[in-house]
Amino acid sequence: MQNAPFRREYDLFLSHATPDKPWVRTLAERLETLRLRVFVDALAIDPGENWVIRLSDALECSRYLVLVLSQHTTGRPWVLQEWTSYVAGHGPLGRLLPVTLDAVALPFILHSGAQRRCPPARTSLGAPASPRAVPAPGG
Repeated sequence: MQNAPFRREYDLFLSHATPDKPWVRTLAERLETLRLRVFVDALAIDPGENWVIRLSDALECSRYLVLVLSQHTTGRPWVLQEWTSYVAGHGPLGRLLPVTLDAVALPFILHSGAQRRCPPARTSLGAPASPRAVPAPGG
């Protein structure tokens, strides 16, 4: 009998739509500076690796799921699969953290949870920068 493959534990699983990946990568980098263990598919899954099993293991072994919601999230079957599987496996209370990048409707089951709205970053002149930019720490 072979040993089971090593399964890494994560603090946060970042579920997102592919068009939001640049924003999510920046978020992951900032979270990692806080010594959080973050799962982002593009950073954690090697070419040729069974990505379905890798996603499943990461969902199972993550303390929290951050659901990044944007105009791109609607209709994305893998985003739906990730967060609903997570809730089914971990329970609905306090473990799923919705973060909205755009004005989007939350699924009803998420209304009672904490929702985080990411404010747009500001340039040095105080004007809004790209609405998809991550705000600087502390500001």
